[in-house]
Amino acid sequence: PAGSEDECPICTEPYDDQRHKPALLNCNHGLCRACLRAIMDTAAGAELGRVRCPICRQKTPMLVWE
Repeated sequence: PAGSEDECPICTEPYDDQRHKPALLNCNHGLCRACLRAIMDTAAGAELGRVRCPICRQKTPMLVWE
């Protein structure tokens, strides 16, 4: 079903232990590592070091994953 906690809300792929491993942001929204990487790769210079949640737009420092 749409919105399942077992899939990424961005790409709708099921979570797994590989490319679609779940990642939880500070706002408690989850997405897969592949989507997180895509967001990080396209972040503007002013956003370096932070990820903006694609659902609520709250910023999460990247130190969480380092």
